[in-house]
Amino acid sequence: MRRLVSKGAIQSYQLPSNQKEIYYRLTPYGREIFKQHRLRHQDWEDRDRMFFQSLNSDMLDMALQFMNIYNGYLEMKVAELSEQNSSVPIAPDEQAPLEESTDSGAG
Repeated sequence: MRRLVSKGAIQSYQLPSNQKEIYYRLTPYGREIFKQHRLRHQDWEDRDRMFFQSLNSDMLDMALQFMNIYNGYLEMKVAELSEQNSSVPIAPDEQAPLEESTDSGAG
């Protein structure tokens, strides 16, 4: 957030009735960046849609089958890492609670 504020893309503000939470809103420069990103994103989607429409159903089925198998493999690896990490004792000073952010991100 600090980087976006320093570049002038967003600005922070607080409500008079709530000085605890910090809100953010786009500046005119930030709105222009958002607009440009949205246009580029649409171009990427159009480009990719044309590519995928050029593939026949057999190729798409094969790609989907591969992605499902690979996803299962990754889920298995994540589960293995979770099991390994849960068996490692954590020193009491490493169990400090996470700090709560007062940034609500609303805006």
